[in-house]
Amino acid sequence: MYLVSDGPTPAAVSLLAFLPQLVLLTVLSAKFYRDLPFCLFVQTIAFVAFNKVITSQYFIWYITFLPIVWPTVRLPARGVGGAVLAAWIGTQVRAPRLG
Repeated sequence: MYLVSDGPTPAAVSLLAFLPQLVLLTVLSAKFYRDLPFCLFVQTIAFVAFNKVITSQYFIWYITFLPIVWPTVRLPARGVGGAVLAAWIGTQVRAPRLG
C-alpha cells in the first residue's frame, strides 16, 4: 500500500486490502454466532492478524477473552496450551541492549 499511495487510486487499493478482512469477519460471524464470547474472540484474532500494523496492545484485546473462552477451547494435544503461551511470551520479551 505504501508503494502505490502516490498513484491515481490509493482509495481503491486500500479498499482492496480491507476486503479479505471483511470477508473473513463475515464468515466467522456466520459460523460462530451461537457462541458470542468465542465469536468475539476469533473475530478479534482475525482483526489483529489482518491489521496493517501490529503492536503488543492488540494482543491484550484477545487475551481479555481467554478466561471466558478457555473452557470451550479444545487444543489438539496435551501441553499445546503451555507451548503456545511460552511462544507468545517469548515473542514479547525484549533482549536488553548491549553497549
